[in-house]
Amino acid sequence: MPPDCVHNAHLYYVILNDDADRGAVLGSMRRSGVDAIFHYVPLHEAEAGRKFGRAATELTVTSKLARQLVRLPLWPDLPSSDIDCVVSALTAALS
Repeated sequence: MPPDCVHNAHLYYVILNDDADRGAVLGSMRRSGVDAIFHYVPLHEAEAGRKFGRAATELTVTSKLARQLVRLPLWPDLPSSDIDCVVSALTAALS
């Protein structure tokens, strides 16, 4: 972050490589004591979206990124030791 800026701390996430198994990454992190989650289900893939929504195209990019996003349990006042734990769990899950 530039020194003259403040992060809005809305969320912290990673985008996994195409070949990464998000379920395996989340499971590994959970076994390390870190409860990371997937970010969201795209509206066009949700039950109500399929029933009531419509899209001009198949929204393949949205669907692909939704499968690759992992939201990390980080926030501004989290102690450094907990941040290190999250980063270590993610690093181990990806290796």
